This record gives sequence, C-alpha cells and structure tokens, in this order.
Amino acid sequence: MAGGSSEPTPQLPQVARRHQRSRLVNTRFLIGLILVVLAIGGGGVIISAADDTTSMWSLRTALPRGTQLTPDDLVAVNARLPDSKGAYVGADKNIVGKTLTRDVGKGELLPSGALRERGCGSLVSIPVQSRHVPSTLQNGARIDVYATTDSSDKSKNQTQKLLSSAIVQHIGRPGNGALSSSGEWSLSVRVADQGAKDLVAALHNMAIDIAVLPAVAPKSTGRDDPPDVCAATPVTPANSAQGS
Repeated sequence: MAGGSSEPTPQLPQVARRHQRSRLVNTRFLIGLILVVLAIGGGGVIISAADDTTSMWSLRTALPRGTQLTPDDLVAVNARLPDSKGAYVGADKNIVGKTLTRDVGKGELLPSGALRERGCGSLVSIPVQSRHVPSTLQNGARIDVYATTDSSDKSKNQTQKLLSSAIVQHIGRPGNGALSSSGEWSLSVRVADQGAKDLVAALHNMAIDIAVLPAVAPKSTGRDDPPDVCAATPVTPANSAQGS
C-alpha cells in the first residue's frame, strides 16, 4: 500500500560492533602485556647491576693517620669498582687492629695502601690543664705542643716546642662539676718511637700548652707512608726543654 508503509531505520550491524569491542580489548591486553614485560626486564637489569657491586670497607667517621682501627670505626658499603677492586679493602677482610698510615675521610672507601699491621709509633698521654686546651678540640686535630720550665726564678723560665703537628688520637676530658675548669685533660698522641722517651722526660714538672693547627684535607694517595711518618717527632730534647 502506498501511503501507510515506512522505510526501516538503518542500524549498525551487531557484528561490526562486536569487532570494535574485540579490537579494543586486544589493544588493551597488548599494552598491558608490554608493560609487564618491560617491568620484568627492567627489574632484571637492576638486579644484574646490583650483582656487579662489591662490599667494601668504609669509615663511619673521619680518622687521622696513626689510628688503630676498631669495629666501631668500620662500615660495609656496596660499591661498583670494575677496574679497581684491588685498590680498596673488601669487607671480607679482617682489618681490626691495623693502623692507618694516612688520614681517611668519613664515608671514604678504605685504600689498601693506607694500612699497616703494626702500630704507628708510641702512644703518649700528655697532661694539659683545662685553661690551656680549647673546649672545641676533637680527635684528629693537629697540634703543636709547648712546654714552659718552672724555675724559682721566673725570669729564667723558657718556653719551647716539644712536638710539631702531632695528631690527637684520644681526648680524656675532666669530669663535670664546679671544679672541672681546674681539672686536667689528657691528650693521647702518636710519637715516633725514638723520641718517646725524651718527650715523657720533658713532660715532668713543666707547664704544657698546645696550639691547634688548621685542618688538613685527607691525602688523595693510597700509597703507604714511611714507617714513622704517622707519628710526630719531638723537636726539642728533654734536657734543652727543661732549662736551668
């Protein structure tokens, strides 16, 4: 019939819509799969890089030459040293009790050439009155040590240098309290063996003063120093320091 019929509305075929959804799902799946593969591959690269590191000894704090190492001084760190492993000390080595032959900074890898088996000179304790010691003095400081003779005739008193550029290994501070300012400090320094006896003799019955020297940056060389370079050498014999 001519007037009552109408044309059907065109519609997207159901099959075409199913194909679009299928392509969208496949694309998302492929993107997700690629991301997973990349993540796994990246993790493998990181693990492989970590396997290239070596556990080495480093220092917890900066230490001066002449220091005899203790367990508290050492910390193991992972380092990548493909071409220079032999230049530094691995954490599998027992180095407690060995002596530094040069200054080593905090966090610095410990050079193999900066250690020696025996101690560095003799450890001498120097008594100093509190008023002669800066309150900021720390281990590792370099000091000059002076002694003044105590003659009954003050005009004959003489002041002479006993040690030059000695490195403070340990500081014994006086106790706290009202009398602490009049107490006595004890400064331990390494002294060349051949001069220790003269120094100890010069310390008796003399007033001791110190002068703190400017800090010196750690040496960059890992080569070992001569036997007694890590110990200060007395510059004034006991008999000349004591005067008359």
